[in-house]
Amino acid sequence: MKILNVDDNEGARYAKTRMLQHAGFTVFEAASGEEALRLTAGERPDLVLLDVKLPDIDGLEVCRRIKLDPATAPTIVVQISATFVEGVDRVRALEGGADAYLTEPVQPDEFLATVRAMVRLRRAEEELRRARDSLEQRVRERTIELEQANAALRREMAERSRLEQDLQRQREALYRSERLATMGVLLANVAHELNNPLTVVQLQIDQLAEEARDRDLQPRITELRHAAARCLQVVQHFLALARRSEPQRTPVHLNTVVTEALQLLAHVLKINNIVVHQHLADDMPLLDADPVQLHQVVLNLLINAQQAFPESSPSRQVTITTGYDAAHSRLVLEVADTGPGIPAGIREHIFQPFFTTKPPGIGTGLGLPLCRSIVESHGGSIRVSSQRGQGTIFRIELPIQPTGVPMQLTPAPAAASPPPTEGAAILVVEDEAAVALALAAALRRDDHRVDTAANGRQALQRLQEQDYDLILCDMRMPELDGPGLFRAVATHQPHLLSRFIFLTGDTLSPESQGFLQRSGCLHLAKPFTAADSRRIVRQALQAQR
Repeated sequence: MKILNVDDNEGARYAKTRMLQHAGFTVFEAASGEEALRLTAGERPDLVLLDVKLPDIDGLEVCRRIKLDPATAPTIVVQISATFVEGVDRVRALEGGADAYLTEPVQPDEFLATVRAMVRLRRAEEELRRARDSLEQRVRERTIELEQANAALRREMAERSRLEQDLQRQREALYRSERLATMGVLLANVAHELNNPLTVVQLQIDQLAEEARDRDLQPRITELRHAAARCLQVVQHFLALARRSEPQRTPVHLNTVVTEALQLLAHVLKINNIVVHQHLADDMPLLDADPVQLHQVVLNLLINAQQAFPESSPSRQVTITTGYDAAHSRLVLEVADTGPGIPAGIREHIFQPFFTTKPPGIGTGLGLPLCRSIVESHGGSIRVSSQRGQGTIFRIELPIQPTGVPMQLTPAPAAASPPPTEGAAILVVEDEAAVALALAAALRRDDHRVDTAANGRQALQRLQEQDYDLILCDMRMPELDGPGLFRAVATHQPHLLSRFIFLTGDTLSPESQGFLQRSGCLHLAKPFTAADSRRIVRQALQAQR
């Protein structure tokens, strides 16, 4: 423990130094205030024994300066005086920063006891400071640990939230995929079920047209044909939605697609008081595209516009515009409406499957996703621009072939029918009785001998009893279907295999497609007309000769 003994009286200074040294303290001396300040700053004593009366700077000022300096402020100052011994002097010293005040003469025991008390105070303060510093260090370290743990926890929570979001998106994607798959199966089944009655309708219309002698019936028959054609288009759209397949490209005139779509929806638009404005550009290049899929796109956009109008909307107008961007070799189709517009928060979701703001039973949320899928499969793009209260514009851009030039679409010459071949024995294998009867009636008008069977098992019995020139066989039947009958015949009567013509409305099934390719047989897709059935029968009979 180091003590600085400051006294201008050499004898008094010597006496105090000797007592302190005998008590075990390290002592160094100063005879003036300036020297005391210099040694205090340099040696950093633990305690300064400071005489009040000094020749240059009095002890009170020296004490004040020591306590003002942050570096020396912790130093214990014990002031001592033989001159200033009044209570007021003691008060002045203590208020000036002194830690203790002694008056001389002072007894050696009292002197050393005071010094030792101040030393204990100094040590207690040191221990308290060290404890405080240690505690502050521990607090800092713990704070850093907590901050690191908190940051790690935040990262873990963010990662967990991201994983949960990813999982939720995967679940939603799986759910949408399952719904799309279910929708595809449903639409395929609906299309198949519609194909049979549509086949009956078309065959009966053909029979009625051939047998009707009253000319007044012909316009009605024509109306029936148009109605059946509209039903057929609906079935084709169902299949297009269910297939989600690659486009079956062929030269297409975009204006023709638009016109046909408007014709199909003319009645719906009319009863909803929607005025349609057409701005179809002349001399449009042909587009290498799937006409059925493009027809579906235009239909969906028109239906979407029709359903966007609120019941009280005073202005119900839809404008369809086509154009040719020669600089970028692209055709442009715009469908604009004067409806209420699409809010910004909804626009970013409208192309997501099953997202819809329409009431239950009005929309499925599949129309616009299908549009985007079809457009993108053609290498094009679809964008939407809309403002609340100012309507909506859907803009589609489709690339054309680089060599495309403006030209008129001319109808291809009709395929020549094979020469008539009458009097053949034909077996119609069809589980739908109405289809079987209508088809048999159509074939009998060509003088063919026609028998029917309701399934493959009945057909096998017929084939064992009689030889047939042709076998018109449905693909899907109870008990024994078309492929099953074909395999059974291959085992027992292989010479009949080349006489099969398959009737199918199930072109979606990869198994059915694979079977038809492997068999090499002719096939006729439902729904078909009497002319279609006669043409393929004549073709098959002609091939046998």
